[in-house]
Amino acid sequence: MSAAIRPSPLAPALALRRFVRCRSCIAGKPLRKQLSGLTAAVEDPWSALGRNNRIVDVSGLADQMRQEVRDYTGQLQLQQRRPIRLAGIFATQAMTESQRVEAEVYATHISQTLQEDGLAYEHVECRGSQPADVDAAIQKMNQRSDVHGILVYYPIFKNMRHQHNRPRQYLNASTGVYYKSCDDYLRDRVHPAKDVEGLGHGYNSRYHFRARARRGDHSNIYVPCTALAVARILETYHPLEHHPNGNAWKDVTVTVVNRSEIFGRPLAAMLALKGAHVFSVDENSILKFCPNGRMKRLSHLDHHQHPQAVSLEWCLQQSNIAVTGVPSPQFSLPLDALLAEKSSSSDTAVTIVNVSEFDNVMEEDVLERPDDDNITFIPSVGKVTVAALEHNLLNLHKQQQQQPHY
Repeated sequence: MSAAIRPSPLAPALALRRFVRCRSCIAGKPLRKQLSGLTAAVEDPWSALGRNNRIVDVSGLADQMRQEVRDYTGQLQLQQRRPIRLAGIFATQAMTESQRVEAEVYATHISQTLQEDGLAYEHVECRGSQPADVDAAIQKMNQRSDVHGILVYYPIFKNMRHQHNRPRQYLNASTGVYYKSCDDYLRDRVHPAKDVEGLGHGYNSRYHFRARARRGDHSNIYVPCTALAVARILETYHPLEHHPNGNAWKDVTVTVVNRSEIFGRPLAAMLALKGAHVFSVDENSILKFCPNGRMKRLSHLDHHQHPQAVSLEWCLQQSNIAVTGVPSPQFSLPLDALLAEKSSSSDTAVTIVNVSEFDNVMEEDVLERPDDDNITFIPSVGKVTVAALEHNLLNLHKQQQQQPHY
């Protein structure tokens, strides 16, 4: 069934707000306080600066990326070739009500956006409630030559762990370790040639970070769309210096507050491969991703007689970019730590990106900072996220043209 999805009548405004802000909605605007002066222009992403030139709407960048997609699909139409198709696999009966509502809203916006840009979207409904039912739908899409990308709406079985008598099918053949959840298992069931978010364990961010750093080959890396979107946003809106060796990220230090497999970890790996030093912070630990492909767990710093514990605040003090994606309304990024000792230098630019559906950073707090704080704040990334999804889909299509058996 290739058509726009009917959103559930139960979908609350909160679910819409969450996905409009941080994951999807090209057509709509975030349901948040809109600041005067937020505009978008395809030819100039920086025209979207708000009051005090601090709050940035990324619509301009999203429009640029979507125009590239339209140019590509327009050429296919002129050649009378079949459209590029994304299959969205939706496990209604296996989801909780809140999971289903949020996935429906996300899927609706993806469907609308892809159709506007000349891409085909097919909604695939899993009628069963077991992992095998979702797996069967994935395998069916793997076999179809007219499907170029597969997107499974997670979480589905996030809390379903195998404790006893686990079937051998849930043993990861490459690692010899059982998958932590059925969702992890299903991610590896999507064929790599059609994995639009690059979530397979054999080629995800963990693998690429070490393998690509060793080989010095950073091409053809597929990462989840939110991580890719944030990277594109930083390249566009954070002032990067041009070094003689061409590594614009050489002197950049980033703190990413989130280490999920679909956002925080792949973003940290991607930026480190570009040359940045990245602190990856979650509630249990702090890791440092280094440009040489190494990763270190940080616990404390030994400054001779004055050991200092490594904390989120310490990481922010070292950073000129902070990306936060904490899924909690109680969390607030400590701006004072991030901006400490940076106000005295007009050359020190600080960029903050909020990926969470919640206000990890309040716009009012950014606007109230002293005038000599050189801050750029991106409060939402959703529009660029779906554009990044489209770009991943186009790249899969291009590769499949070279391997026509997929």
